Amino acid sequence: MKELNEYTEELHRRVDLKVQTRRQHRRRLLAACVPLALVLVLGTALVWPRLAARFGGEEPRDGLTCEGVIAAGQAPDEIPELATEQKEALPEPDTGAASTLPHDELELIDDPQSEWNAEGIIPSDFSFRFIWGCYGISSYDSESGKLVKTTDATRPEDYVTTHTLTWEERAEAWSLLSALELEHYPADYDPYNAPDAEQRMASEPSRDLVLTLRADGSEITVSCREICLGGVVRGYDEKARAFLAACDRLERLLTGTPEWKALPDYEFYYE
Repeated sequence: MKELNEYTEELHRRVDLKVQTRRQHRRRLLAACVPLALVLVLGTALVWPRLAARFGGEEPRDGLTCEGVIAAGQAPDEIPELATEQKEALPEPDTGAASTLPHDELELIDDPQSEWNAEGIIPSDFSFRFIWGCYGISSYDSESGKLVKTTDATRPEDYVTTHTLTWEERAEAWSLLSALELEHYPADYDPYNAPDAEQRMASEPSRDLVLTLRADGSEITVSCREICLGGVVRGYDEKARAFLAACDRLERLLTGTPEWKALPDYEFYYE
């Protein structure tokens, strides 16, 4: 039990560390972009009317400039001649180059999920499928949002709902799955029994754990079929225990959602 708590605490610590790092980057980027955006806006407001008058072949009317108006405490719109001249001279925004403007970077910061994607932390096509429980009766697919409590029921459709991951849940799931490096696990895997073990652990009923990770245009699946009902500490090595701890955390994350809790109780139980 002590080792289970240690693994769970370590997973939580890593997730919290990544979230804190992202927040620090966000604050630094915000501090750098706000002054630049203000300089660009004020510089345009001060310089543009004079340039428009000069290249348009006209001198500023009555000696009025944007600097003079601001110094006098008047808004440009309060002087009809200057307001008309400025409105005609202002260029249309270049939407094609919008991604390079500082204010667009600030908009990304306002959306936490966009911030993570913009920094390359979570691939834009990331999703996962998870099957768990006795005989694999429970499942979730983040791509469709389909959440199944059990397939072993008189009316299985009563145990199906939909859950869309929050960006915090999505970030935690990505942190768990990417840290596992599923590409280094065999496709058919038993975390309780080493390949060369003389004695093998088994239970009745058995359970299934199947993890599918989709990201960067590829898909990786690790299937643990008919493995024993055991805890994290029974994994035969550190790699196996890390896999079991990640599955345990995903299960608790999904079974803690309001959608799961709203489903009816199990109709059948296993002994």
